[in-house]
Amino acid sequence: MRTLVFELWLRLKDKGSRDRLITVRYLHYALYTLLAVTCMLLTDALAWRIAQNRLGASADLVIADARQHGWTISDSGRRKSGWPFGAQLTFDAPHVRPPSRDITAAWAGSALVLGGSWLDWTHQGLAFTLKGRQAFRSVTPDLTLTLTTDTLHGFFLNSGKIHFSGASAHLTAQKNLHIFTEMDLTGFTAQSWVKPSAGPTETRTGLRLSAKHLSGSGLLAGWSGTVDDLDIAVSLAGTQNRHSSLVSMSGYSALLLQHCRASIHRQDRNPTIDLSARLSMPNLDGTATLRIFQWHDAAHLLLESPILQSQLPPKFQEELAAFVQDGDSSASYPRGRPIMLPIDVHQGTPTFGNTKILSIITRMFDASHRQG
Repeated sequence: MRTLVFELWLRLKDKGSRDRLITVRYLHYALYTLLAVTCMLLTDALAWRIAQNRLGASADLVIADARQHGWTISDSGRRKSGWPFGAQLTFDAPHVRPPSRDITAAWAGSALVLGGSWLDWTHQGLAFTLKGRQAFRSVTPDLTLTLTTDTLHGFFLNSGKIHFSGASAHLTAQKNLHIFTEMDLTGFTAQSWVKPSAGPTETRTGLRLSAKHLSGSGLLAGWSGTVDDLDIAVSLAGTQNRHSSLVSMSGYSALLLQHCRASIHRQDRNPTIDLSARLSMPNLDGTATLRIFQWHDAAHLLLESPILQSQLPPKFQEELAAFVQDGDSSASYPRGRPIMLPIDVHQGTPTFGNTKILSIITRMFDASHRQG
């Protein structure tokens, strides 16, 4: 009996020892995990502090330099955030007004956020977000431009370029308090670059923009409608005065529109328009070229639709039918060759040489976008 009790006591003792060993082992794992998490949080906090110092110092340097050159920059306060998943510096209600003699310009937004998640910090540049509604306005004696956008996301790239994208933007142009052009962009991405010291043969300011859709009124010779797959590349050349304002017409010697291309997708038809131009500045005198690709498709959109034909005057239907027939049989406007319209521009106003063709094409596109 004593032997049995003794053996039972030994077994219980061994089991207690094993339980204690297991408990100690798990405690070690828990301590190691806690130590690793603590080190990660401390490292993250240190990285956040360093990133905030960099953001604040860089912003102060840029603002101070801009103010020395006459820019007016203000905000209602700064907020640091992002930890532990990143680092962000937010400027609430920013307002920027550049110096200029002949143009009054200003930009105002809800909030400017510099930085982002740690993944954003791995890119070759600084991430930024323009939160909420943004508005930019440019006023001259003859023209007022107003651009409003929703939230924008982008990067200040190390190469000096700025890449940004947004869901929508709205542009209005006014003359003498009368709106003559309105445009809405949907799903756009853009890249811009600025070289303030550029000379007359160099690009001082450039923009490349792509958008899924563009709709509006007064876009081309009074045409209103919707186009798809918009692609614009434009640049402004500098002047001999390398210290002139970036927002002044006199700060540039020429405007070069490499292309402004868009398509109209209706059923199996796909007409495309492409505009290029070179204008001297500040007078905006020069020449432009309008190209119509797959013009035959646009014409057939009218001729094959009874609904659209009913909206056209009989004389116009005859002209359009003759125009399409000429494209099938004549060498004047063969089907596979784009229509090219030279345009003279004087003080920003276009003058078309062949008004008959322009009238047909304008009304052709105007009606095609309304096809149900």
